Amino acid sequence: MELLSLLPATAVEDVFFALVDYDLFRKANSISLYNTDNNIISSDEFFDIFEDKIEKHSLIDDDIIFLGSYYTGWSEAIFYSTIKKKYLGYDITSVNAEINNVRPSGFLGFEPDNKHNSLPPLRVAAIGKYDPEKTMTALNNQDEWPSWAVENYNSEIYKDLYIFNWGDGDETHSQDTISPPHLDQLGRARPFSVSDTKLFVSNSVQNVKSIIDSSLGEIPSLADVPEYALLARGLYTLESRKAAILGDEAVANGQWWNRDVYLEPRLKKFQTFGTGYGQDEKGYYIALVLVHENSDMAEQNAILLEERITTTFSVEYNQPWIYLIYDSEFNTEGRVLLAKLYTYNKKLWLYWFITQSDLLWHEQ
Repeated sequence: MELLSLLPATAVEDVFFALVDYDLFRKANSISLYNTDNNIISSDEFFDIFEDKIEKHSLIDDDIIFLGSYYTGWSEAIFYSTIKKKYLGYDITSVNAEINNVRPSGFLGFEPDNKHNSLPPLRVAAIGKYDPEKTMTALNNQDEWPSWAVENYNSEIYKDLYIFNWGDGDETHSQDTISPPHLDQLGRARPFSVSDTKLFVSNSVQNVKSIIDSSLGEIPSLADVPEYALLARGLYTLESRKAAILGDEAVANGQWWNRDVYLEPRLKKFQTFGTGYGQDEKGYYIALVLVHENSDMAEQNAILLEERITTTFSVEYNQPWIYLIYDSEFNTEGRVLLAKLYTYNKKLWLYWFITQSDLLWHEQ
């Protein structure tokens, strides 16, 4: 709910939001931010630990590289050093949690580029422990900046916070250098603002201002949208707290809109969905939350989703759903359906969505 309160309640249709709790992730995988001398580790040390755990297959939560953003240093940036943190005044160890609507390269077949009217504006908000003075100091050192960055750089104060920008946040530039901050994989310099505890990034100064307004409670946030607040509460109830995807029903169906001949029974239409993961005495499970218009539709979907899983064939995975989800539990609370879908595939909670499978195909 704290993460949802950081983004404004705008453009929530046909978009999904990724939420990651990096602090819980580090604790769950026994990654300490302090060395034997009780000093905070460097980014390089953190990367070494992270890579070592992945190589030894002990890091079960590496799905986060699909959900984190370039702007916090997670996602692919964690391996390829896409962002030079010395220009930011913070590093990856400073980021405790993040919410974004970033769409990584190729994810669902499109780029996070706001120049297409069909895509929403980029918004990233992260909770952590930052040092704005170090950020200012870093930005005052422009020796390695390309000429366009020096010429376009400016800052302004908005509600006691500096917003730093380099002009049009959707304009691409040469990737010969990855400074100044927040050049993404296409060389776009994103405006950002940082306080002691928050980091905000977007593709325009106005959008950064709207995130600041939301974080201050001055405009409605995603937490004020009932259908999103119910998702957050539902995932918490299902003990899915390290990572999740929340979205409008339209993005849960993707490519299956014209392939309904294969997809009976279809669910009743829902409004929003949330997918995450957890583990209990029975094993790993997909934590799934669906918010409906009314309680009757939620109860019907509890029956229909169980039927989908136990009796039908997944076109995307080319096998019966029961081979992928071997057991399930369903519960309804008013118009909310809560489900635990037990699976041997620890990543299925995310991959059913990334592959746009037919799991939640519903009536139009």
